[in-house]
Amino acid sequence: MFTYSLPNFGVYKPQKLRQLAAKIVVDKDIDNNFSGERIELAIKKLKNSERLLSRDYKILCFYLNRVIEDNLLEKFTERITKYFNEKEKIYPYLKALLRSYYDLSQNNDVIFRVLKLGFLKDINLKENILASKDLFISCNNTLEVLQKINNGLIHVFDLESQNKIIESYLIKPTDLFAKKLFYIKSFGMVKENLYINNCKYFLEHINKLLDLNARKKIYETFLIKEKGAKDYSNLVAAKDNIFRNINNELGDPYDKYNAKWQNISEEAIDVFRQWLTQKNLREFFTTIAGDSRRLDFWLKYKKYFYRVEHFSELDDALLMETSRHIFIEFAYSGALYMYDRDYLDLGKLKNMIKTKSRSHIISFVLKNRAECLERLIHQGDWEYRFNYEFKSYGYHPER
Repeated sequence: MFTYSLPNFGVYKPQKLRQLAAKIVVDKDIDNNFSGERIELAIKKLKNSERLLSRDYKILCFYLNRVIEDNLLEKFTERITKYFNEKEKIYPYLKALLRSYYDLSQNNDVIFRVLKLGFLKDINLKENILASKDLFISCNNTLEVLQKINNGLIHVFDLESQNKIIESYLIKPTDLFAKKLFYIKSFGMVKENLYINNCKYFLEHINKLLDLNARKKIYETFLIKEKGAKDYSNLVAAKDNIFRNINNELGDPYDKYNAKWQNISEEAIDVFRQWLTQKNLREFFTTIAGDSRRLDFWLKYKKYFYRVEHFSELDDALLMETSRHIFIEFAYSGALYMYDRDYLDLGKLKNMIKTKSRSHIISFVLKNRAECLERLIHQGDWEYRFNYEFKSYGYHPER
């Protein structure tokens, strides 16, 4: 399961805690308007095993992250459990503790057990917390809580309705718990292909509700699931839209300095490269060259291409790079040029563009008859001639 890290609340003592306390919205059912000094006092009393007042318990329930930062969770758990067992009405403390629980990055199950104890004990809870009570009583741990809420979310495909469901359990969309739910739902939608008929919602969901690291995990899952597609250039619209969303956000997968692709497996990146090369092939021969015959031909060799790029400024050249060679086509047809990669690759060409004129590159680099391994003309039944020549280099068309 994806995890999220919290800021170090330990640095908020004591002046910053005053500011933190001031920012917390006052709950209309519970007084949570505590000063920084009052928070510090409650923490100190817990640390020194002093007698805690009801107000101290309320503060500690609200500022549970601070309790954890000071390594006081075990002490707190022991004392709040005893307090719940002794007290009849614990609604304010339960609600405060529940709000803290939903924003924990760790130790969820420890607090889950305390909450479940409280829910089982207090039978006079207010209506706004009853959904949470039923949920916790029916579960054995935090993972089950996440799974049960997700079961109610997975087939909801608008953000407003989704928020109403999580808010019914007193979860705020900004809570870490909500972020985990949003991630689990996104993951499930990919695994179960639910995004295909709900792509607009899916993209809105991940772009608005997940941070970049979480989105990258979803992208990786999607890409690996799409491994082995027969034709990446002709996918259903929903799949193609997700590929394009990845392309817009993560950018060039060939740029070794592009940090956005870090922590994504090479297996997933390779799938994305296949989509990008085939997309570039189809767009060039369909939109720019308007030549379906050449498109059909080159798609049969798509498995060999590592990288395909179009250079409109270089006489509308399309460069198709394999592990050993580079093939160059031009929009107006004419001749195909094939070179060894020792002579030219896309990296060398991009560096050359910075220092050489376009006319020089076109005439003396891209159309260099002396250096090319093959120069083949598109005339007659050219596909047969091309296939025959390519076989000698180890390239065989797909059937």
